Amino acid sequence: AEELASILKERVPAEEVIAEDQSNQCGMKFGVVVVSSVFEGMNLLARQRHVNSCIKEELNDIHALSMRTWTPEQWATKKDSFSFN
Repeated sequence: AEELASILKERVPAEEVIAEDQSNQCGMKFGVVVVSSVFEGMNLLARQRHVNSCIKEELNDIHALSMRTWTPEQWATKKDSFSFN
């Protein structure tokens, strides 16, 4: 999860990334939060497509990816109560 977070932070680019391995450590299912000002003006689908394009090669080894893509302003209102559960 840390490697995926690092890759996303660099390639998106993102101000903050949280990645959680949700596959009992087999590395095939992840939940991610990607916070980036790049998302300003993008709809949800465009944001997710952008993230997917940034990790195209890595997606070959990932079975499932759940993502939340927020602007810094949106994240400011969600971060205190956020949970993957």
